Amino acid sequence: MGNNFKNMPLNQKARGLTAAELAEYGAFPAGTLGLKWEEGDDNPDWIPQGITSFQRDGQYVALISWYYKPPGSNHNKVRISYLNRTPDANGIYWYGHAYLSGEISRMHAGGLAFRYSRLYVAKTSYGVISFDVLNPILKGDEWQIDQIDSYNLAAA
Repeated sequence: MGNNFKNMPLNQKARGLTAAELAEYGAFPAGTLGLKWEEGDDNPDWIPQGITSFQRDGQYVALISWYYKPPGSNHNKVRISYLNRTPDANGIYWYGHAYLSGEISRMHAGGLAFRYSRLYVAKTSYGVISFDVLNPILKGDEWQIDQIDSYNLAAA
């Protein structure tokens, strides 16, 4: 995987928190990994929501969802961070972002699950939407993950 996932660059850096830094947030089991995101991604407007992971061809990837709704707006954004769970020789965890594309209005992306090649994301008061997480696409200057399907569980 290195510093790429498929063609998408993982060009942002996170570092693991020290035990003392992690302890500032409370008590955690031994072996817990806390991350310090790159400056700019440590933005309180982007709220982390969910996490899942997968292994493919010996590569370990964590997917982290983030929710953003600008103040006074009815539109929100949801992004997924692809994090290489194996640090480099300097202890750096490389990551990059891609935005969900599809039926994301009113979606907080708090519930995530990965199965086969799909990312399943919970949508508030609706159900679940699946995305093609293994094939992020560059559209303009942003990476996006296209919707595959939706499952309306509220109508059941």
